[in-house]
Amino acid sequence: MNAAEKLALLHRYEPILRFTRGESFYPCAVETYVAECGLYVQVPRRPVERLVTEGKLTLAHLGEGRDRGPQAIYFLKFIDPLNLAEMARYRLQRGIEDLRERARRFSVGRARLARVGYSSRILDAIYSLTLLLRGRVPGDTAAAAALTYARMQRTQECYTYYGRVVQEAGWTILQYWFFYPYNNWRSGFHGVNDHEADWEMVNVYLAADRSGGLAPRWVSCASHDFSGDDLRRRWDDAELEKVDGHPLIYVGAGSHASYFMAGEYLTEIELPFMAPLVRVQELLQRFIAPPSPGPTESAEAEPSAVLNLLRIPFVEYARGDGAALGPGQEKAWQPVLIDPPPAWVERYRGLWGLFVHDLVAGEDAPSGPMYNRDGSVRRAWADPLGWAGLDKVLPPGRVAPALRDEIRASAEAYRRMARQIVTKRRALQRLGLRLSAIEPRSFLSKEREALRKEARVRSRELAQLQTGLTRQRDTGEALRALALRVRQGELGSPRAHLGRTHRPMPPLPRSVSLLADAWSSISISFMLLGLAVLILAHASFWALWLVALVVALGLVEAGLRRQFRGYIGTLAMGLAIVTTLILLGRFYAQVIAAVAIAAAVYLMWDNIRELAS
Repeated sequence: MNAAEKLALLHRYEPILRFTRGESFYPCAVETYVAECGLYVQVPRRPVERLVTEGKLTLAHLGEGRDRGPQAIYFLKFIDPLNLAEMARYRLQRGIEDLRERARRFSVGRARLARVGYSSRILDAIYSLTLLLRGRVPGDTAAAAALTYARMQRTQECYTYYGRVVQEAGWTILQYWFFYPYNNWRSGFHGVNDHEADWEMVNVYLAADRSGGLAPRWVSCASHDFSGDDLRRRWDDAELEKVDGHPLIYVGAGSHASYFMAGEYLTEIELPFMAPLVRVQELLQRFIAPPSPGPTESAEAEPSAVLNLLRIPFVEYARGDGAALGPGQEKAWQPVLIDPPPAWVERYRGLWGLFVHDLVAGEDAPSGPMYNRDGSVRRAWADPLGWAGLDKVLPPGRVAPALRDEIRASAEAYRRMARQIVTKRRALQRLGLRLSAIEPRSFLSKEREALRKEARVRSRELAQLQTGLTRQRDTGEALRALALRVRQGELGSPRAHLGRTHRPMPPLPRSVSLLADAWSSISISFMLLGLAVLILAHASFWALWLVALVVALGLVEAGLRRQFRGYIGTLAMGLAIVTTLILLGRFYAQVIAAVAIAAAVYLMWDNIRELAS
């Protein structure tokens, strides 16, 4: 396939991106971005060194080989923060624009903290405070980036994707890479992080149809909180919207993550130091409420419905009420083919923006489409099938022949196991005859015990074979049933592969008023202020007073949410559990004695009843 054919194929299925009102950054050409950047290198225990000054950097520079050692970190720097005068002028200008064009202004809507409990709010407070200690991108840098990007667009307006065509295992994969000059999720949309540069990607998977041409089968895209099978949707899935054969993707405001449905998504961020506790909680959840045996549409776990108590909730706004890019939209794509990869893709393993020494890497810029931040190759680039969980899925044209082979192999395995069962049963029966013959002869006790042991071993082997034969028969029936459905053209449920789905958050219940919404944002501050008062006042038993404060804050929230009765029930249950634990700790010897007496009485009664029957 030559370059023109690849570009034509990419153009045929290029996605449509819909953004949220208030979005400031859109996919652009990397040349114009790089022209605004300088190239730097950071070697451990040495000051940052500038290799190429701003305004002189080109893609050719990125493709040059450099080696400052394995620990050297190369990075770009896009802009400098605004000074106070520039920032004030920018804020004034944005305020005037918002007043003039209210329809284009972003509004946050109902607060995310109203959807979660106190544990998640406390973790959210901890995360916010860590920003004071971690390396991060200054907030006014987002304003400077917006001004610089607007100037770039005025000079040469363009909306670019970088396309790649991969042919692997019967699939033809169309990769659409989008480069954003800035990620302002934190400063613009109350999200997790800000960082210079952002690479995002959408894949369309094609396979041969009956006429020999290529037809779309799956679409996948990168998204927070999801991986593997959950990243993709089948082409005939109703959740995958299409316009004239082009998949429709909703882009998260500021973060630029991708979603298949318009709405607001609750995503959960795990703090690194909480990871061991998260693993323990997940194990307990699986023990208490194990997953259902098979994936069904009704059993899909929604991330917005079941929140992890040890992760921090943030909202992704992918409303789709802003600009739209792509075929038939207000702005069209300008594709650039990176297949084979040019030197700036293949040889530059550094960051595409500022390196701020963030301890959790959330505010450090990402690497390019081919590499992770640590310089290793991205799985999405090297293994696009496995990245979306398609490495175990055959292209439709190969399913029928593969099924025939599997059915033949299953039938042969069934016959082989049946022959083994006949042979082993005969051997076991002969052993049983020998055992029956020597049973009455006491002087052959050693031989008798050896035969009994051998008989037990052979019986277990025979039982395992019988179980395997039954399962092999059921597998063969399932394969034949699947072959019949394939011949009839049935594809099965388009959602059978999903463990979790990208579903927008449902509206807040009516019981959550605007006052309760506001209370969710300030309740943790009240708790911290109360703790400070207790400590400064040298209150006796301050821990108990703090518990009382938390209970009182909970009462306020329950009243605002009209859940007072349920809260009192939960509080009573908690107090009962705590009281029980205290009593057990205080009178543990008496409790053990009482349990022993009760067990003795029960066993005596049960054994006497057995004798009398």
